[in-house]
Amino acid sequence: MFAGRGIVRSPQPPQQQQQQQQQQRQQQQQQQQQHHRQQQQQQQQQQQQQQQQQQHHHHHRQQQQQQQQQQQQQQQQQQQQQQQQQEESKGWF
Repeated sequence: MFAGRGIVRSPQPPQQQQQQQQQQRQQQQQQQQQHHRQQQQQQQQQQQQQQQQQQHHHHHRQQQQQQQQQQQQQQQQQQQQQQQQQEESKGWF
């Protein structure tokens, strides 16, 4: 949905990590701007798939563990944001 698909093809792990963090921030910002539940769910699925693909490119276990922890924390934040937005979205329709 945004220019982030080319990140997976990047052959350099350091750049992938930096872009991954930027990508997660962008998705959080986009979710705050969107008021429809369906769009939020789709973006969450895309984020999971892209992170899994990027982890395959990394050969260090420590880096993978750190990324997985960040992914879990952000998913929890996203779930909280979705719950808040679901309550707020009733006034938008």
